[in-house]
This record gives sequence, structure tokens and C-alpha cells, in this order.
Amino acid sequence: MDSGRQPCEAKSSTQSLCSFKPLGFVNTTTLYDRTYSSTGGEIIEELIKTQVQQLIYSGSPVRGYFIKDLDLYDSNLFENEQVKSNVILENCIIDKLDLTIMLFTEEVIIRDCSINSASFHGTYFFKGITIERCVFNEIFYFDCGGHNEFSHTVKLIGNKFKKFVDFFDAWFMGPVEIRNCQFTGGTNLLCDSLAFDVEPTIENNEGNLRLER
Repeated sequence: MDSGRQPCEAKSSTQSLCSFKPLGFVNTTTLYDRTYSSTGGEIIEELIKTQVQQLIYSGSPVRGYFIKDLDLYDSNLFENEQVKSNVILENCIIDKLDLTIMLFTEEVIIRDCSINSASFHGTYFFKGITIERCVFNEIFYFDCGGHNEFSHTVKLIGNKFKKFVDFFDAWFMGPVEIRNCQFTGGTNLLCDSLAFDVEPTIENNEGNLRLER
């Protein structure tokens, strides 16, 4: 692969959508209420964007919250759109997750979350990213993203993508593992043979992985 390959230009992030059907949560109240019920019956608190940003900046995990709208565009915390701490989002309901054009210098983990809309357009995950046992309800934009270093892995494990997953012009410089995922709306993951510097491990997935848009 040409080492001079450049990511494509930024485009507008995903729009916030009102329909929301989280995985693994029952007796859930309406989307914009302040509290939400999980399968265990306990109340799920809502965190506003600035609270989540502060937790991520401090390196603390974010677990078990409803988050209406999350981005990390706060120049006081993340100068030059760089996040220099580990990011852990677990067991959260997230309506809109926008990491567009961010640069993560440490590992990102998103696990057991239900996410309505998400954009990782042009995002650099130098130390890799793990997305495991999550549901994405709308189109998931991973285009022009990736950029993991050689010794760090991008992992998509056991996820359900209800709509199209866009990997257009993504570039993975390190290992990639995609296992046991449902691509219900298809994906263009395997349409670009130059996307992977290392032969990816792609096993036991459902759906069309060569769907052009």
C-alpha cells in the first residue's frame, strides 16, 4: 500500500434520530425522559455531554448511563481534537455518538452498548478500538477511519448492525478482527482490497460484506 495515502475530506456527521430500540433493555421509557430501566429493573441515569467528556478526559470508564448526544469537541479538554486517555463506554444507551475527525492515542473500548446513530468518519484509532456486543440502529459511518498502528487491533466482535456500515476509504494499518457480527443492512468492508495492510481475520459474520453504495 502507498504509505502516502491520505484520508478523504470530512463530511457532515450523522443526524440525530428519534427512533430508538436498545438491545438488552426492557421497560424502557421514552427517549428523552431523564431515567431508563434496564433488564434488572434498576434506574439508568442520564449523563449530559459535558459530564461524559470530563470522565473521558480523566481516564475514567463510562458505565451504565443514558447519553443523548456525545462528541468530544471541547478544545479545553481535547486540544487539537486529540484524546490522550483510554476511552471505555460500557452498558450505555447512546442516542448519538459522533467521533468524527478525532485522534485517539490510547485504546477505545465500546462494549454492551445500544447506539442509535454513530459516525467515526476520518477517526484515527492509533492504539486500536474494540466494539463488542453492541447494537447500531442506524447507518454506522466508519469511512476514512481506522489508522490503527501495526501492533494494535481493530476488533468488531458479536455486534448487530441494523443498517448499512460504511467503510469507504478506511485504512487499517494494523490487525483487524471481525467475528460473529450481523450486518443486516450490508457493508462495503471488503470492497477495497487496499484497506488492509495486514490480512484481516473475518469469521462467522452474517450479511453482505461487499455491498457497494
